[in-house]
Parts: sequence; structure tokens; C-alpha cells
Amino acid sequence: MMMDQNTLKRIRDGDAKAFEQLVCTYQHEMLCIAARITGQVADAEEIRQLIFVRIWQSPEKLPHPDMFKAWLRRCVVNESISFIRQQRRKREGLLNGDVEDQHDANTMAEKESDAQHLRQALNQLEPEQRAILSLKFDQQMAVRDIGLVLEQPHTTIQSKLERAIKELRSLVSNARRSRDAQRPSPR
Repeated sequence: MMMDQNTLKRIRDGDAKAFEQLVCTYQHEMLCIAARITGQVADAEEIRQLIFVRIWQSPEKLPHPDMFKAWLRRCVVNESISFIRQQRRKREGLLNGDVEDQHDANTMAEKESDAQHLRQALNQLEPEQRAILSLKFDQQMAVRDIGLVLEQPHTTIQSKLERAIKELRSLVSNARRSRDAQRPSPR
């Protein structure tokens, strides 16, 4: 559903029903994008809530209805990337290269299914790569539309998409080889 001028005006005027309509319309899509980028539904819910609070607090910043959906997606992508960077800085401050933690993570990875290997590989990609993959495959957006959302030329998005897919395939392949090498050979 495209956001119409009347609904946005009502939101700007503080109409709670119009805001509720906005939330109901976009909450699932926002959660999917944020969850794909962060790798955690709980983090995605926090990001989604933060964006809705900001919209409610500053409705005058809402764009024209024609640009609303792309603007909202960009907000989710930017906030998700920012969230990941904040979490990474916190982790780096708390963890000082604990070898035991790394060993435990590797042990868990060896026992994971292919779906878990894929999720793990996705999390190793840069946040922007996850954003592009999410918009392309989860939201089924065209490369040109992704370019509009991320404010980059579609040719750049196409190149980044191809690199992300290649890197993802490599990561999954390496995880499978590693898992298979760890298995005892049949006698």
C-alpha cells in the first residue's frame, strides 16, 4: 500500500488512528529487513520500535507520499547498520580475544545444519551487503529500486549484489567443507 497524502497529513497532525494504520501497514516489512541485516529478531524489533517512535515524535520530517516507502526502507537499513556497528563496538570493548569463546563458537558451527550455516555466513557479510540481499530476495525488489532506496546507482547495486552472492556462496561452501572435514571417515 502506498502512503497517501491524507494519511500523512493526519499523522503530521497527531492522529493516532492514522499512525496506527502506518504501523499496521509497514511493521512486518520493517521487521523482515532489520532481522535479515542484524540476524536477530529481537534486535530487529528494537530497531522497528525506535523508527516508529521517531516518526511519532517528529512527523514533520515525513517525506512526500511517493517517496515514503523508499524513505522508510532506507531508515530501517541505516538504523540496522548503525545498530550492528554499536553492538560490534560494545563487543570489542568487552571481549579481549578470548580463545575459549572462539573455540566454543567453532564447535557450535560444526554441529549446525545447512540453514544455520547460511545464517552464519549472512552474518559474516558486511551490513550493506545484507541490506542489499534482504531487499533483493526478502522484499523481492528490482535492482533499480534498491538503488533508489540506498541512494546509489543501480549499476553499483548490481555489482555489490553479485559480490555479496559470490562471497555468501564461498562462506557457505567453506563452512560445509570444514564441517565435512571434521566428520570421522567411515571404515
